[in-house]
Amino acid sequence: MLRASLWLARNASSEQVHYSGRDLFSEQACNGTELTRRSALDMVQDLDDIHSQRPDQGFQFPGVFEITAIGSTEANLEVRMPEVLSGIGLHVLSGSTKVRPSSAGNYLSVSMSFTCPSRELYDLAHAKLREDLHIHWTL
Repeated sequence: MLRASLWLARNASSEQVHYSGRDLFSEQACNGTELTRRSALDMVQDLDDIHSQRPDQGFQFPGVFEITAIGSTEANLEVRMPEVLSGIGLHVLSGSTKVRPSSAGNYLSVSMSFTCPSRELYDLAHAKLREDLHIHWTL
């Protein structure tokens, strides 16, 4: 878990970044060290450049994945979710649907498993579900 923090400290002559933490940087290099904005940004990796150190873990495509949508109870998510997923060419596994209402009964969490051939279709499934005004979150 990363417990480092970055914040900007305005200085009369330049903008500087101060960072601290134990897990992201070594304790000697970290505590009280000030960096310029450029050198701090150079330390941040582009998401496209991050690769798994253990390729046997994480998302493997093609594969079977579970998606959860959370929305209002009147959204009829048990029916809408399979329609949306099927509409983009994904196959929902029969018997995989799990429904859980919130404690107050205002929201519903619906989970289901589906087969997905690529990361692009996985991301599209989340995007299409989030387009629905009655769906507040997807996991």
